[in-house]
This record gives sequence, C-alpha cells and structure tokens, in this order.
Amino acid sequence: MPSPSSRSRLLITGASGYLGHRLVPLARQRANVLAVSRQAPHTEEGVEWLQADLTDDLQGLFERYRPDAVIHSAAINPGVDDDNLGTNETMSARVAEAAKVTGSRLVVVSSDMVYAGSSRAYADDARPDPINTYGESKAAAEAAALAGHDDVVCVRTSLIYGLEQIDRGTASFIARLERGERQSLFDNVYRQPVWVDALAEGLLKLALDLDTQGTLNLAGDESISRSAFAKAMLRYWGHALENIDEGPAPTDRGIPLRIDLQLDRARSLGLATPGVAEVLALYSARS
Repeated sequence: MPSPSSRSRLLITGASGYLGHRLVPLARQRANVLAVSRQAPHTEEGVEWLQADLTDDLQGLFERYRPDAVIHSAAINPGVDDDNLGTNETMSARVAEAAKVTGSRLVVVSSDMVYAGSSRAYADDARPDPINTYGESKAAAEAAALAGHDDVVCVRTSLIYGLEQIDRGTASFIARLERGERQSLFDNVYRQPVWVDALAEGLLKLALDLDTQGTLNLAGDESISRSAFAKAMLRYWGHALENIDEGPAPTDRGIPLRIDLQLDRARSLGLATPGVAEVLALYSARS
C-alpha cells in the first residue's frame, strides 16, 4: 500500500449518507480522504471529517485541502426536503467552481430520474427529459457541473441498495408496514437497482484511475419492477409480505414508468454492473 504522503487526496461530499457510508471506508484504503458532511463530523481512523454547507463559497476549503479528485455524492433526495430540491443545482455549481480552480478531477453522482422513461434504453449521452421536480433538479445539477469545469463525469445511476446495511427506501417502507399502514407497490415501474458496493468501487475508479468526461450510466444490469425489487429486499431483510397491494403507478404523479440504461460504456471501462439476482446469489453463497 502506498505511503500516506504519496497517495491521492480525495474529497467526498455527502459522506454521512447511505452511499457515503460505503464509499468512505473503501476510499481510505486508496487515498487520503476528506469527508464532508452537513452533519456533525464523525470519528474514523484515516479520515479527516469536516462539517460544511455546500451552498456556500467552497474556494477556501478547496485551496486549503487541494484535492486531486472529488466525488460529489451530496444531494437533497425526494421525500426528504422537497421544498429545497433546487439546492442540488447550487451545490453542484459550487463544487464544480471550486474544483476548476484547484484542478481537481470531479465525479458527480446523478440519477436515472433525469429521464422521462422510454421503451428504449437510454445511451450515456442521452439528453435529459425529466418529468418531475427531483429529476429536473438532478438534470440542472449535471448541467451546472459540466458548465463549471472541464474534468467532470456525471454518473447516472439508479436505486441504491446494499445487503449489509438496509437502504433508506426499504427501511422507510418497512417502518410504515410496522405501523400498520397498508402499502402499494408498482408493478409497471422498472429500474436497474445498483449495488452500493459496485457503485462505490466504480466511483473510486472514475475519480482516481480513469480519464473520462461527460455523462456515464452506471447501474445494475437487471431491469426489475419496483414491486419485484421491493419484495426481494423485504424477503432478504426478513419481513413478511403482508399488507401490500400491487398494481400500476398512478398517471398523475410524475413517475417515469420504465428507465433502462445502456451500460456498454461502463463495462468497457471495467466497471462492475451486477444485477439484483446476481448480488443476492453472491450473498446467499457466502452464508
């Protein structure tokens, strides 16, 4: 392993989020990590934590630390703070502005929700056509990053899940079921969920090893309905499939029905894209 002085300096935003919880431990094995979060700093060996507001001018922070690369994973997610989704664009612009001045490589975590949904798989460079506010905010965040810096890749990914720590969506769903609330699952809404380990590894390779710019799809290679995916996660986490209705998504809620992503470019770069069934089989084999 390289000595700390010879390793790259990597700044990670959103370090206390679900993706950050997996990304930071992997990153510290390869780089000197500055983990940035809106929450109070954590204590983790080999990681420098910093509490910061990414809507502020970040130039001073970047000039002090002078990162070689940045992974910008911080975001306002739908259902968490819908009134402030526009912050996604502001944060992305601030990070890109600061990264440009310090010459830092920038990897931005985006979303498949920049798309309206189509019967054909979206290419890496497909033009965004969002149909809801969250998708609009992520498309604007991409545009701000790409306009603000040259050395940028925006990674369009899908539903993030892991099998060692429950994801936020599944945890919220289970909490509502345990409160006795009957829940609906959409059987006509398809996504390509991404294993958090594969996504984290891919982001690190893009930040530290690869020289590619623009927009890039990185997700699981299995297209699966939201209903089938949710039930697979509920079974894995040991929850009974009770008080659940299945049916089509309502047409008036701005929900893209089918978002398939072309992944040839990701694979050509050596990035892993395992599907849900493959990941579940891997964990089953381990037990």
